[in-house]
Amino acid sequence: MGEPRADTAATLSLPSRAAIGEALLADEDQLITALIEQARLSEAQRQRVTAVATRLVEAARAGRRESGGVDSFLAEYGLSSEEGVLLLCLAEALLRIPDAATADRLIAAFLADRIGAEFPARVSGLVRTGLFVRLAETGADGFVPASGIGHEYFYHDEVRRALVGEDTGLAYQLGDPVEVRLVEAIPTAGALRFDMLSEGRQIGTKQGRKRPPAKGRAGKPRSKAPRGKSRSSKSRGGKKRR
Repeated sequence: MGEPRADTAATLSLPSRAAIGEALLADEDQLITALIEQARLSEAQRQRVTAVATRLVEAARAGRRESGGVDSFLAEYGLSSEEGVLLLCLAEALLRIPDAATADRLIAAFLADRIGAEFPARVSGLVRTGLFVRLAETGADGFVPASGIGHEYFYHDEVRRALVGEDTGLAYQLGDPVEVRLVEAIPTAGALRFDMLSEGRQIGTKQGRKRPPAKGRAGKPRSKAPRGKSRSSKSRGGKKRR
């Protein structure tokens, strides 16, 4: 297609700036009559225009299979076919669906004026510093830091997939339904921060995490001697008591 375009550019005859300036202030009827006469083509000019147009169309048809991307796709599924129309409708529908990052920013902007509102949610993730929740209303994801859960220390139980209070043993497990309060929304980052309103639940028989026994000077657990008996079973003379 490059060669016919070069031939066309070489045969063009554009008016000068002076002629354009004169035409700007010329009488409209006289100007249109002159342009109509200039637009009349001789037989030789018509044949030359037809030859250039034919070469351009043939080059476009020959190279459409070699081009990639949208051109090849449209060549295979044109809008004159039923498949092409269905694919166009699908493409338009997909363009209306934002990606995950854009969706988070839009939801954060939507909730920015609802600070203090309460929402039903589910625990969707757990880390050492807090837990993630997903709102039931919008599907938005947010974070509840450990400081927003309770006043006690919460540790991450990886086996039971839960955050467990060390003193009370109350836990928040993955998938638990909870109630949260929106504390902060940052639309530019698509971030939401919540406080926990729901109380945790017991997931075991023990209250909290079992603390390790105190260690002695040598780093070993201290052992208490039975009452009424000495720690050594040997007598002062070095013999065992009978």
